[in-house]
Amino acid sequence: MRSALHALPSAAVVLLGLGLGAGCGGPDEPQALGPVLLVGMDGLDPTIVAELLHDGRLPNFARFAEQGVLGRLTTLEPTYSPVIWTTIATGQALTAHGIDFFIDTRSTGLPYTSEARRVPALWNIVSDAGLGVDVVGWWVSWPAEPVNGRILASYAAQAQAHVIWKAAYDADQVPEQTWPEDLWDVVRDDIVFAEDREQVQQQFNSRFKVPDIQDEPVPRLVRDLAWTLSADRSNLAVAERFLSDDPGDLVMTYLGLPDVAGHRFWRYHAPGDFHYEVPPAHLDALGDVLNLAYVDVDEALGRLMSLVDERWTILLCSDHGMHADPLMLDDPVSLGSGHHLDAPPGIFGALGRGIAAGGEHLGDAPLGTVFDVAPTVLRLLGLPQPEHWPSVASGNGLDRVLDPEFARANPARTCESPDLDWVRAHPRSLPRSPTEHANEDFTDQLDALGYLDSLNKPTGDADQN
Repeated sequence: MRSALHALPSAAVVLLGLGLGAGCGGPDEPQALGPVLLVGMDGLDPTIVAELLHDGRLPNFARFAEQGVLGRLTTLEPTYSPVIWTTIATGQALTAHGIDFFIDTRSTGLPYTSEARRVPALWNIVSDAGLGVDVVGWWVSWPAEPVNGRILASYAAQAQAHVIWKAAYDADQVPEQTWPEDLWDVVRDDIVFAEDREQVQQQFNSRFKVPDIQDEPVPRLVRDLAWTLSADRSNLAVAERFLSDDPGDLVMTYLGLPDVAGHRFWRYHAPGDFHYEVPPAHLDALGDVLNLAYVDVDEALGRLMSLVDERWTILLCSDHGMHADPLMLDDPVSLGSGHHLDAPPGIFGALGRGIAAGGEHLGDAPLGTVFDVAPTVLRLLGLPQPEHWPSVASGNGLDRVLDPEFARANPARTCESPDLDWVRAHPRSLPRSPTEHANEDFTDQLDALGYLDSLNKPTGDADQN
């Protein structure tokens, strides 16, 4: 594992050193208990996973259910992806990390960026502890921050919104998309660019085999899912590269396909939820699309798992589940038919070093909340947990997924908050746009998806009890 700060440019070492928090680890203790792979899967619904497990269609999720732990994860309401993925990465509520929506509605009106985040993320904390980290496609990670490792940052949701609101990649590189900067020259060979429509369509056809249906809204639904699939395949290829080439002690990657499939194809997955008849020909052609999206991320999970050995702990999580959109029950041509703003639970899974064989709990009470993921990552790495984090302060968390022998040998440690020292070393700034006119299409997409209408709803936090 890459645990030495000497791999960083000297200026970056200074930046990281300035960000160290009292008692939260530093370059004088750069030895992890073992590496951790964290796979984020947007919109993965526990009910669908349970159904497909029963049908034998998710063999890699089945390994979590049979050899580790797989269960529900309580999330936040209203359920905005940038907020939740930032909470997962920071262990803190939106009132602390400052990412409260897709865009900064109070000042610039621009999409949030990593420079607007008010607390350190896991990649900062792990780097500050002298350990190595690799991050691929995480929400609100642009511009890529200096770390002891590698980042392919996500700004595509903002800068390429004319493609899709997920992380499709443009051939024209977004500035500051990678750390180190010259990493782009390496990973661009792994990326399927949105402009390569033929390859995007070929990937989609090989997975979904959807006939050419021109009835609205099907062509637009297919377009959105095809571009999202290309982004997932790109993120997967980069994550595989990182895992195969001196991986960090923490590797984090993001896949968005289940969320887009749920938003776009729920009416074909569960036609009985709606007040109109879905054309039988559409059901025949599209009824398995959502399931196939889950099969696709299961296969991606298997490819990642094949690159790690018994030293690793593998964690997977989703930010929320999905169900029929109550505002679209009478609209047969809406782009959206799936919905999650009322916080349907997501999924948490754990497998490998330090994890108990706790079984599958998808139909039971949640294993924990989105606040619990970051402290669990630190515990598995052997790093102290900031004592002010909600999960740590409450004494709740995901300790039940740990193997008792591992837990006894590696008791949880806490530290003072690193937030103030980190912010002093890394001054925060308002969101900015990397390219001209990048925000206009993004705002139009949010409006079309109904997110802007939800702004008048109060934002709450997941129950910590």
